[in-house]
Amino acid sequence: MKFRAMALLSLLIVGGGASATDITYGVDLTVGSGTVVGAITTNGTLGELSRSDIESWTLNLTDASIIGMPQTLTQANSVLTFFDPSGATLTASPDMQASQSSITWNFGANDGETFAFQLGGQQSGDAGLCGANAGSITCDTEPADPALTIGDVNASENTDFVPESGVVTLATVAAPEIDSGAAAGAVTLLLAGLAVMRARKGHG
Repeated sequence: MKFRAMALLSLLIVGGGASATDITYGVDLTVGSGTVVGAITTNGTLGELSRSDIESWTLNLTDASIIGMPQTLTQANSVLTFFDPSGATLTASPDMQASQSSITWNFGANDGETFAFQLGGQQSGDAGLCGANAGSITCDTEPADPALTIGDVNASENTDFVPESGVVTLATVAAPEIDSGAAAGAVTLLLAGLAVMRARKGHG
C-alpha cells in the first residue's frame, strides 16, 4: 500500500510535463570573448547523435569584437551539419554524444570531424558556431563571416576562437524544478487518500 501511495505521489508531482522522449539541454558557452547561450532539444537518443536526432535549437551568439554579431540561430534559419576531414557531409559523428545530463564533443578524437551550426544553409559561410577536431578544414572562415569557433581551427579576423582538447560539454540538462504548489496539493491529496483507506480498514 505504501508503494502504491508513493507511486501516486510521483505521478501527481511530475505528471503533465513535456514529452517523455524529448530532452532539452541548456547551452552556456564562452568562446574567446564571445558567448553562446540557448538550448538544444533532441528526440531523447542517448549515445552517438545523428543530425535527425537533434530536433531544434536556439543559439544566441554574442561577441563585441566581431562585426555582424549578435546573431540568433534556430532550426528555422540555420542548419546543423557534420563534416569529415575533406569537407564531405556526414549523417552523424561519434564525437557528438548525448547522455541524460549532457551533450559532449570529443575534441581529442583527432579524426578531423566537425559540427557546424550555420545561418543561410550548409557551408554558407554565414554566421555560426563551429567545432572541429585536428585535421579539419571546414571551420576556416572568410574574413566577412562572423563566427565562433572551437577546437583545432584557424580563426579569421572576424572570428573568435578557443582551442579545446578532450571531451568538452556543449550543453547540460538543468536539475528539474518541482512546483511547490503542485507538490503541496499532491501531498494533501495523498494524505486524504490514506485517511480514507485507513477509515475503510477500520470499518472492515
